[in-house]
Formats: sequence, structure tokens, C-alpha cells
Amino acid sequence: LSICLWKLFPCKINSTICYSVKANSNLSVIRTLSKLGAGADVVSCGELLRALKGGVPPQKIVFSGVGKTDQELEMAIERDILQINVESISELNRLNIIAEKYNKIPKVGIRVNPDVAAGSHDKISTGRKEDKFGIDWENVREIFLTNKNLKNIKLVGLAIHIGSQLQSLTPFEAAFKRLQKLLTTLVSE
Repeated sequence: LSICLWKLFPCKINSTICYSVKANSNLSVIRTLSKLGAGADVVSCGELLRALKGGVPPQKIVFSGVGKTDQELEMAIERDILQINVESISELNRLNIIAEKYNKIPKVGIRVNPDVAAGSHDKISTGRKEDKFGIDWENVREIFLTNKNLKNIKLVGLAIHIGSQLQSLTPFEAAFKRLQKLLTTLVSE
């Protein structure tokens, strides 16, 4: 539905809607969404290859997820995908080294832990500080300030994920307000 609305009422923001392949990796689903203009959000080499096989252009693929291996980072770099979302400072540093080896500069999003409770079950909540997903709120500014040391990284954005099966939009609103405040601070420096 949101893809159809996006096609009917385009906005001035240059955006890409990326379908989470882990939700349903059926090639027919991926092909249909790709034909409607959607990209793909992947969390493994297998999902990346599946998205490509389903017709999603590399420039519309975002690689997210925790615990990415060097092989997964290499594949994402080789395929020149839209963006790699990093989950930790150590992953960012590994990505910089791998990108240097390939003489490429991938676009990178920083997954921020907004310290916002999703209001869903504790086992599927990922946005609270104690959940340990994403980079701590306090460290994001430091990463952007020291980005000059990462010669093979192009920081292009921030990403968040606060959990699954939310029954209210209130946690999203709180998380996006925190993200907006952080982004405003980063842009003004």
C-alpha cells in the first residue's frame, strides 16, 4: 500500500522504499515490489543475491543487520550497493579496511540506538540502550567528527530499528524525534 501511495503522491524528498527480504524472500514477491520501484533491505549474502536475482538494482539495496562477516561486507562493496548500515564502531573500522582493499568508498549509514522502548515484548525490542543493538547515542557524534580518519567510508545517513510487532506509532515518533535532534546537531557542526 505504501508503495502505491508513494507512486500516486510523490514527494520532493529523494527516498527509496526498501522491502525487508527477511520478511518473505519469495522471488515473485521481490520481483513484484522491484517492478513497483522498491529497493531491498538485506541482512546476508544469500538475501543480497536473492534481491539481485529478483531484479532489484544494486543502487536500491541496503545491507543491514548485526554480525556481518568480512565476506558479506566484501560482497556488498563489490556489488556497489546503495548503502551499508553499520552496527558498531569495530564494524565501521573493518569496513574501512575492506573498502581500501577494493579501492572503493561505500556509502554508510550508522545504526543509532535511540534508547527508546518499543512497547513490544522484551525479546524483540532492539531500541533501548540495554538491548545493545546499534551504536550508543553518545558515540554517534564522535564517529561523525572522526570520519576524516576513515578514508574509504562515505557517511550518508543514520538508521534505527527499535523492535518488531509494535502496536502503536508513539515509539516511532519518539525515536524519530530523537534522531532528528541528533541529525540537526551533526549538520550544524
